[in-house]
Amino acid sequence: MPILTIPSVYQGASQAWLSLLGSGNDALFAVFTMWLSTEITFWSVNLLFYFIEVKGWFVKYKLHKEATDRDLFKSTLLHKPITYLVDVPIYWASYKMTGLFHTDPPGPHSALPSISEIILHVVVCTITFDFLFYSWHRSLHTQALYRFHKKHHEVKVTYACANDHEDILEVTGNIAWKMIPPAVLGAHVYTVCIFRSLVKFFALLHHSGYELPIFQPIQAIPFMSSPTDHDFHHYNGHSNYGGVFMIWDYLCGTHRTWDEKAERLGIRKSLIQTLSQRQKIALVQKDFTEMDDKSLVKLAQEDLKIDATTHGDKRRFPRDEHNHVDAVK
Repeated sequence: MPILTIPSVYQGASQAWLSLLGSGNDALFAVFTMWLSTEITFWSVNLLFYFIEVKGWFVKYKLHKEATDRDLFKSTLLHKPITYLVDVPIYWASYKMTGLFHTDPPGPHSALPSISEIILHVVVCTITFDFLFYSWHRSLHTQALYRFHKKHHEVKVTYACANDHEDILEVTGNIAWKMIPPAVLGAHVYTVCIFRSLVKFFALLHHSGYELPIFQPIQAIPFMSSPTDHDFHHYNGHSNYGGVFMIWDYLCGTHRTWDEKAERLGIRKSLIQTLSQRQKIALVQKDFTEMDDKSLVKLAQEDLKIDATTHGDKRRFPRDEHNHVDAVK
């Protein structure tokens, strides 16, 4: 989590601000801390995944063998400052809006809320935002609104900062749905920093294109989305519209998986379950170079007609040096 979400750091920043600028700039301090905590998350997570790909680390956990499109990557980062023109005014509006719902909302320099209140507000904000985002995202896939979402789907093989590869209207909606729940709840600015950082982290993780083992325990949370879920959405252009969770996709029947797509190709579930996500995706794309010999033998035994000449695979079965995959029926 960003350094500003550490209680002592936030309180220190609050005291420093008050000593320098006084208490007449509460809104400015609120906007600045919400923006900064989000940006720290954005840049730190992006740097992590950037170096992972550039250094060639954890290749087997990368969902696609294709490298990140450098032109799109540069375009995303060059476009990033424009999003601040949307983010900052909405942060300010959200802070001011709190006064419409609460007669005495906590100020950014007020005592920090209890742990139980922080957890409650973060959970409620996250679930509420996720429902709003699901509805918004699904509407962007309609004929009337897709032109505002088309830019985001220029990215087929995702990378972390692709989360921000968006049209201005889409950026506006995405930020608005995040900032309305905290205002209605009357959440402390410190809580909002945690909430925004958390949601931003998941957005970047789910666009990362990697299923790293260190994050697998998170996937054990019921209905939690994953990089694989969102990869399916980007690569196929439909389904899996949720942000943090897949609960609304399950309820509305829009959740789809690479496993299901592989099964529709006639591949047995027992074999699919033995494959990594990278192998499943490659298999659906009829790229057998990611398969090991044991899995290739199983495919052949299931009478799948694999024409290796179409993908250039010259691999051989270990027990027969003269048989190629395409020769086995």
